[in-house]
Formats: sequence, structure tokens, C-alpha cells
Amino acid sequence: MATVNRNTPLIQLDNEQYPTYMSDIKALFPNTIFPQTLSDEDVLEFGFALVVPTDRPDAPIVTEGKPALVDGVWTQTWLSSDYSAAEKALQFEGLKQSMAANIESFRVSQFEKGFPYSFAEGEYHVQIRTTDRQNISSIRVIAKEAIAAGKELPIKFRVYENKTVQLTAEEFVELADTTFLRVSEGYQAAWDLKDLVDISDDVSDFPELPESLFAPVTSFAKGQ
Repeated sequence: MATVNRNTPLIQLDNEQYPTYMSDIKALFPNTIFPQTLSDEDVLEFGFALVVPTDRPDAPIVTEGKPALVDGVWTQTWLSSDYSAAEKALQFEGLKQSMAANIESFRVSQFEKGFPYSFAEGEYHVQIRTTDRQNISSIRVIAKEAIAAGKELPIKFRVYENKTVQLTAEEFVELADTTFLRVSEGYQAAWDLKDLVDISDDVSDFPELPESLFAPVTSFAKGQ
């Protein structure tokens, strides 16, 4: 004997309406006082039957069907199907767009940290966000003017690690030239990843994100 409570799905036998619940029985019999729970035999007396649950199938699209009477027992049924070719194509396109967005977020985070570079104080990272590049470009102009005038120009520069390093005008121009190359390198690496996603035929073809967009080269002047 099974117990029926207010959340137990039932089927109304005269019209096979499903799902119905104890509240529907109470609505049909307003003058009857009901306990908190009923038995499956009790609900039969009111014209309802318990629907035995079954496992939901593992399929792309699953909807609950109309209960079936199997060996005298009302049993839960499921309708399952696969996605159409058009639906699969649309879903895959969404996954490609999501992966491309992940690559772009990775590129942004990589530019925020920047590329590794050797300073007199040690190896640190040079940030290359848009404002960073504008700042480096502006200082490079001043540094070039100082070099042309034969003037010494100590330049203090803040790195990703929140440490201030000091460079000469010549060293800063070298840093600025390296920055240009590293920015191009970072963008190209991100574009290559996006191109691989674009030509993919399956999720398994998607590239894995590397640890860094930048090759482990620390100084433009020392060779790349």
C-alpha cells in the first residue's frame, strides 16, 4: 500500500486528466474531511489512481508523456528524441561563440598582467592594457627627445607586481619597442585561438587555453 500526499501525482480515471493531486480530489468532494495523507486504495474510491514514477531517460530532449496502464498499474511514461540537424547546428554555434568569448576574456586578463621583462631589479611583468600602452607611448616620445638632446632622463616605471623600477631613456625606448611587439604577439595568439574555434567541427576540436599568450622572452634588445 502506497501513501499519497499533496505532492503525489495522480490520474483522474474518468477523463484520464494528468497530473492531478489531492487538492483536486478535495475540490470534487468539498464536504469531505480529508487527512493529511491517503492510501492508493483510498484515492481509487474517489476515482483517482496513483501514477508509479519511472526513471527519466538519458536523451537530449525528454518530456513527460501520458501515463500508461501497464499490468493494471498506471505508470509514468517519457517521450525522448534527439535534436534536429538545425538545432544541433544552432547549439554548436552558440558553443563556438561562448568559447570565443572565453578566449577574449583570457586575452584581456593576459594583457592586464602583461608580458615578462628583465629589469635591473629583476624580472617583472609590463602591463599592456589600452591605458598602459598609451602611457608607454607618451613616455617613449619624451625619452626619444631626451636622447636626441643628449640629456639624461631617469624614468620610474610601475610594473604589474606593484614595484617601481628605474630605467634610462634608452632603456625605456627599448621597453616601449618590446611592448609594441608583445602587444602584436598577444593579439595574434588570441586570434589564432579564435580561428581554430571558428573552423572547428566539434567541441572536441576546440583548442585549450595556454598558460600564457606570450613566449618566455624577457628583452627585445637581447634578441627574440
